[in-house]
Amino acid sequence: MKAQARQTFRNIREVVEAAGGQMEDVVKITAFVTDLSQYAGYAEARTEAFPGTPPASATVGVSALLDPDLLVEIESIAYLKP
Repeated sequence: MKAQARQTFRNIREVVEAAGGQMEDVVKITAFVTDLSQYAGYAEARTEAFPGTPPASATVGVSALLDPDLLVEIESIAYLKP
């Protein structure tokens, strides 16, 4: 899960930066995880992605994601100043 979360946060960074923002502009994340026993790996990746003050966040345990190989899906909301 940690590797998948790290990649997902890299993807989020790429999209936010392409829009002219930075990770500090992410104001909320929601993670959907399929195995809560691996939460620590996800939390470590989140801390790496947001080393300062992290955005508001919620984690939801789910039985499965659309792709059965995925362990985590992360929804993010960023606020970019006009």
